[in-house]
Amino acid sequence: MKHLFSSLLFSLLAIMQVQATDIIYGDCHYREIEGRYAGFRKKETFTTFETDDRITLVYCLRIPRANVSGSAKINPKVTGDVTLNVRVKDCETDAVLLDHSVTQACTRGKVVDIPIIPEMAFPSDTWYRVEIQAPEGYQRISRLIQLSFERSGSLPVIDAHLRGFPTPATHLWVGHSTAANAPQNESYEWCYQEVLMPKQWATINTYLMTLGITGGYMGIQRAGKTVKNENGKDTDTIPSSYWNQALFSIWDNGDTDVTPNLATYLRAGALAWGDDVTINHFGAEGTGCQAMVSHAKWEPGQWVQFLTCARPEERLITLKAKDGSDSIIRYPCSLLSTWYKNLDDPEWHYMATIRHSGESHYYNTWYSFIENWADSGGELFRRAYYRNNYQRSVGSGKWYFINKADFGQTTYQDFIDSGEITERHRRMDYGHGRAGDVPRAYYMQTGGYGQPKDSAKTLPLVHDHSCVESINLDSLLATLQNAYQADSKNSMQTLVSTHNTKAQIGELVDELMGKINMFDGYTTEAMEPICQLAKTDYTFAEMKKALLNMAENHQFLRYGNTVKAEHICSFRAYMVATDDCVLAVRDHQLVTIPRAEAEATNPDNHWIVLRHDDMNTYSMYNLGTGYYLTVGSKPGVADIPHKITANFSKGTFTFREGASRAIGFNANAQIITVSPSRAARWTLLDNYYLTPSTRLCNSLLEQTTEEAIATGIEEVEPVVPFGDTMDEADGHSLSDDIVAVYYYDLNGQRIGYALPKGQPVIAHIVLRNGASMIRKIVAK
Repeated sequence: MKHLFSSLLFSLLAIMQVQATDIIYGDCHYREIEGRYAGFRKKETFTTFETDDRITLVYCLRIPRANVSGSAKINPKVTGDVTLNVRVKDCETDAVLLDHSVTQACTRGKVVDIPIIPEMAFPSDTWYRVEIQAPEGYQRISRLIQLSFERSGSLPVIDAHLRGFPTPATHLWVGHSTAANAPQNESYEWCYQEVLMPKQWATINTYLMTLGITGGYMGIQRAGKTVKNENGKDTDTIPSSYWNQALFSIWDNGDTDVTPNLATYLRAGALAWGDDVTINHFGAEGTGCQAMVSHAKWEPGQWVQFLTCARPEERLITLKAKDGSDSIIRYPCSLLSTWYKNLDDPEWHYMATIRHSGESHYYNTWYSFIENWADSGGELFRRAYYRNNYQRSVGSGKWYFINKADFGQTTYQDFIDSGEITERHRRMDYGHGRAGDVPRAYYMQTGGYGQPKDSAKTLPLVHDHSCVESINLDSLLATLQNAYQADSKNSMQTLVSTHNTKAQIGELVDELMGKINMFDGYTTEAMEPICQLAKTDYTFAEMKKALLNMAENHQFLRYGNTVKAEHICSFRAYMVATDDCVLAVRDHQLVTIPRAEAEATNPDNHWIVLRHDDMNTYSMYNLGTGYYLTVGSKPGVADIPHKITANFSKGTFTFREGASRAIGFNANAQIITVSPSRAARWTLLDNYYLTPSTRLCNSLLEQTTEEAIATGIEEVEPVVPFGDTMDEADGHSLSDDIVAVYYYDLNGQRIGYALPKGQPVIAHIVLRNGASMIRKIVAK
């Protein structure tokens, strides 16, 4: 009896499975014209046919491994025959499972089910294309209401179910280089990448995000629009209505969708932008500032180059307390700039310089992705290539080829967890990894309802870096000076708007006159007309006009504070300062001058801090005099580079040479050599006004490699006075007429001398890397 009951239950379940029917709404499809994408539908309702009989309705459906049959429910316009051409293909393999035509006698206005798929065995539970094309469909069919599928299995026939059938966005994460000595952390000033959107996959609403950086992202988009058909009705996007966009976006330090009155200083803002660039405020995915080129100068099938740089800065921000009083703070920010161009274009196209609020940073790494960024086009296959990925070290200026990455993709897990879709709805049509058909490149792909593809995450290192080493960075940095200038003008407009009486603008002038040639002020040349006007009985309008004219034509003396050791950049001019004084050179001597008197325009007050990725020491070059910092028995300067160690802690640095000699102060606040435990603490202030040329810094870096620094004082060791063993070692017999023996390095710099026996030893000499010293004997 028990076995009989089980058999009856099994038979009943089988009958129930055979009778299972799944419904797909007629409008849940996208359209093709002779294989070209022509738009999509995604409503839980019927669909209609357009006048163009070439249109094919494509339903991408997940059909289980089972015996399945299907029919199309239509409402005919005519009494007579209606023909449907039907093809079923495997989305992954493109194998055709069914290709036939069906004709059904119909009565006008009477809904009828037309069998389109005879019962057939589907080989696997995967995605299939059900293509329906109707000759004279517009004339003969009023609407296609739904598709019905009957199946023998327990799994239903489904579509992707989500809005617009979105493809899984595919991501390249955490790119870095495996090259020896490649820096870690925020140690890169420039990032570079080339991206290719092949013509055959240049489809609507495709976004190739190239360089995702700290605080923002950039890339290219393939966009489209709705056009009118021959009857004047809106129809789907067609290829002739596509256009190409480029964008660069930086997020706010906050969200204006959540906090509409977010303070201005917390918002991302553009300082300057290119002639064809529109600046927008974006929302819905966080908020921020966007630079958009609506009709950008790039084309599918051509490599597009992207280049971005970062520069930390600090701003003076006035905050108002609850009692109405003002407080001024120094607020960290970063200026992020971007350019793009086609590979063969002679000039870079400047997009914008945008301020990222709330964080002083360079770049650590970047990420990229490919996505279907709007509702339409989610069924289409997309593939892109990301080639020649580079980052440039802030220290050595060396370009590092980024050859190792991780990958990811949209998983739709939130939709599954919420119950909106099931595991079977999840699309896995993504691919990523090392490109087998393009050297030096990764590929990423998405869409088409295929199966996941994956390949190696690492590219071979390369030795030819000409694609980046040939870039004229100084010409691009000149563009940034214009951006800083524009920001100066905007800041002054804000100041004069808040100092809107003669008395208030007079206070502003007094403040600026107290900062001539100083940080947060202007140069003597810039302030000359202001100073002259201040001596007269000027009007408010006259001074306002003069201040705005000054800001438009002269740069504000801004700086950025170095907040991390890895931020020390060999391509900057730093003021090395404590709260009270600044390290400078005067009359060939190392001195300190009061910070209140340290002019930001004087190169003698500034140092280029040179460092290499394979060295733990620095060389500090005075921008004005060409001397290098040294710490011997007394801190001083020399004609040749010395190895300086900089230790960073809590936002400040100490400087020492060797193991035991550091720069400090005595009781009279004079600089002296002290033990490292007593070292003075210094800040490095990056002076925007005195930015040295890339060419100069590269030349200095060549002179300060481990091999180039071959002589000089390395450690303290006694020099044997002649008359003891030195003359014997040298093979000379020195007479009593000898006054002294002087020692010089190979550059002619005197590095020490020895006195006759019994006299005090003055200098200490140790050779580096086996280099020779020149000995000069001086007689009476």
